[in-house]
Amino acid sequence: MGRILIPLALALALSTSSLAATPAKKAEPPQLIPLIEQFQKSPSDSLLISIIAYLVSYKSPEDSIYAAEAKAWAAVAKADLYWVNNGDETGRILFEKLSGAGLKNAQCVGNGIKISASTKPAYSPNAIGNIRCSYTPQLTVTTCDGSPIDVLTFGQTFNSSNKDQSVATQRVLEGLRNANFSAWVNHLKSLRK
Repeated sequence: MGRILIPLALALALSTSSLAATPAKKAEPPQLIPLIEQFQKSPSDSLLISIIAYLVSYKSPEDSIYAAEAKAWAAVAKADLYWVNNGDETGRILFEKLSGAGLKNAQCVGNGIKISASTKPAYSPNAIGNIRCSYTPQLTVTTCDGSPIDVLTFGQTFNSSNKDQSVATQRVLEGLRNANFSAWVNHLKSLRK
């Protein structure tokens, strides 16, 4: 019986440890997480016993410190993704690039996930009298009620300079249209798994 209980307890511990890494996590990691991380790096009988003791100290799964997190994450994982757009060209391009993630261009409702972007390029004069346009895409991911989930910053800044600000802006927007956002699409899709 002990040979069956130990692998089951360890499997349960390892599966529940992934809950602490989900976006629904709002508290500091419980004491079980460091034990599991230590066991994964350097397995030992004493750590396994500590993990099992921690798990069996609860009377039922409802008493588990993970129950609330599991319920919260289950609600978020089934949630729709809502895009918040202020109507500018940068926001329209980002929505198009991220549409593969299943974004809805609507008001965030219920247990949904709200995706918003910094969409305003920055402008500054340079030394030779041109206007420099610069834009680094950044997404803010929250629940509909505003609880933070994630912030994603694109690994590239789009820059252009020209005497005409609108030309500099169009060049930046063209760079944005040609950029690959598949990593963001995959990340947003993973929020719903």
